[in-house]
Amino acid sequence: MKKYTHLFLILAVMMLASCVPQKKILLYQGVDGSAVERTQTPPQYRVQKGDVLYIDVKSIDEKATSFINGSATAQATNQQMLSEQTLHFKGYEVGSNGAVQIPFIDSIGVAGMTMGEIASLLVDSLSEYILDPVVSVKLSNFRVAVNGEVSTPGSYAFYSPTVTIFDVLALARPTDFANRRNVVITRKTGSDSLLVDRIDLTNKEILNSPYYYMQPGDQLYFEPLKAKLYGF
Repeated sequence: MKKYTHLFLILAVMMLASCVPQKKILLYQGVDGSAVERTQTPPQYRVQKGDVLYIDVKSIDEKATSFINGSATAQATNQQMLSEQTLHFKGYEVGSNGAVQIPFIDSIGVAGMTMGEIASLLVDSLSEYILDPVVSVKLSNFRVAVNGEVSTPGSYAFYSPTVTIFDVLALARPTDFANRRNVVITRKTGSDSLLVDRIDLTNKEILNSPYYYMQPGDQLYFEPLKAKLYGF
């Protein structure tokens, strides 16, 4: 009888250990319904070496603009089928010298500039060759990778300049055994440097964290909770 009692106690402990308390998985903990939480202003991403830019030029001079945009890009735009592959292979890559090669104006330095600053620079530079150009610049390599204790790990592409960490979680879907209190994030801080940090998604202060808004190249890793070791 004593043997079965010990076995029952062991099984009970294992079952309790396998249960995940809500405080370990609930997000936005501490948010009061009467309070309005404010987040910081979305940061302006500054272009780095190796980035690929989608540059769209419009003007009444169609021949000149099609020469810059490329026939494949123009055709895809007309058909509203501008795919990620088109954006990548027909885009303008920022070289190791921090510049892109643009028809008419050749090499132009863009590293360290925002999309708006690059667009203004191109308007000024192209005005000498094209009548009243209108330039739009977007980043075509905005990807965030998620690995670890999630239902759908992978690398996700985004086309909005303001992607939050919860936009990414909605796609990756962390499991009940994902450690939301100690998520590892890796972020590029330069062309040749990385920042590795840990964040707590269960704390409401994530709304004011510099990691609330994702940046291109961010990587998230969810460690498993210890409870998973005893799960059935």
